[in-house]
Amino acid sequence: MVLYFAYGTNLLISQIRERLEKPCLEPLFVAYLPNKTLIFPRVSQIQKGGVASFGNAQGKKLWGVVFELSEEGIKTLDRFEGYKNGRKTNSYERKTVTVFDCKKNGMNVITYEANKTGNFTPSNQYMSKIIKGALECGLPVDYIDELKQISTNEES
Repeated sequence: MVLYFAYGTNLLISQIRERLEKPCLEPLFVAYLPNKTLIFPRVSQIQKGGVASFGNAQGKKLWGVVFELSEEGIKTLDRFEGYKNGRKTNSYERKTVTVFDCKKNGMNVITYEANKTGNFTPSNQYMSKIIKGALECGLPVDYIDELKQISTNEES
């Protein structure tokens, strides 16, 4: 089994369950990636705007949740995240990072980081998925408030 850190739309329980065909999948615990922040460095026609990744931000925390997945589950996520081992250019790269739980216990997990192509604004629909997932997963209220402040491309 593999520990996977979700921080974008995969926080939305219905989405990750559907992607992995695991109707009972639940996150193990809330965690954060230190000195990172949510950014939108790739554009998606399907999502109608920028899509999530993380960038350096001293003192910040990128909050998410950890799931326990099978090797097959990770391979399925690879396809959704546009990652193929050995391919010259991927949309996202699979990375091993150290996240911390609320008791500050560190652990190595798998996550995905975008190959950056610019700075883009996410769609309202895309941000709504992230916020709904953050609420479902019980991420810190202050962090959810930060998510709600992110400008979307439907705003004037």
